Amino acid sequence: MINLAETLIKCPVAPLEFAFLADAYFSEKGIRDKVEIFYVTPLSGAFTKPKATAMLGKLLDEKKINVVPDFYLQQVDNDRKVLISYDNQEVPFDLLVSVPVNKGDEMVEASNLGDDDGLNFIPTDKHTLQSKKYENMFVIGDATNLPTSRQVL
Repeated sequence: MINLAETLIKCPVAPLEFAFLADAYFSEKGIRDKVEIFYVTPLSGAFTKPKATAMLGKLLDEKKINVVPDFYLQQVDNDRKVLISYDNQEVPFDLLVSVPVNKGDEMVEASNLGDDDGLNFIPTDKHTLQSKKYENMFVIGDATNLPTSRQVL
């Protein structure tokens, strides 16, 4: 089972890539017909954008990867080997790969550079990569709060 625990993720396609890699691996080993793959997500479909969701949804169907949409993870009960949603839906698993809530480094929060939503990303001007708090500071990569780095739904 591949579980996307939260909708905020720096690279929203990565968990899908993992599902497709798992499919390829089990196919190469000749045991794909003995393995069920589930993609459990809080999204209403496979991806964040409608056209990509439609295309990826078809590919997931072709690969027989089961999508469990609108699943908002409340807890993992490892003793019973089930994911439990806030509405008490349960999805059993044998092996769980979960993508946790994406947050920036604690250093960002400790330095007072972070944004107001508590996710520890640095507010950045998307045209200049300049910090919105400090004129002499530039920010790149996963530390930014840019929409190209962090998918905001």
